[in-house]
Amino acid sequence: MSWATETIATLEKTGKAVCTPRGNSMSPLVKSGETVHLKSIDAKTRLVKGDVVLCRYGAKHYLHLIMKVALNKRKEIYLIGNNHGRQNGWVERELIYGIKVDAPDD
Repeated sequence: MSWATETIATLEKTGKAVCTPRGNSMSPLVKSGETVHLKSIDAKTRLVKGDVVLCRYGAKHYLHLIMKVALNKRKEIYLIGNNHGRQNGWVERELIYGIKVDAPDD
């Protein structure tokens, strides 16, 4: 099981999760090995440009930025990409599992 799969399972079960992603695609916003706190999203959660989210694009999971928000058939869609300008593509809300938060809500 990958870090993302485990994190998504925890988000679905408890509404919050902690992960430690590796790689430099989000630096310096998220550094490799940094502890990241996430909370699950619901219908009331507003997602905006600049949010860091755990999502699926294609067959892969990413902890990436929302770069743009648009409407497609009256549904919001989100352009995700890394912190260095690389765009992955558009995802629907159903493929976003959690949003980065500064501190856990305990």
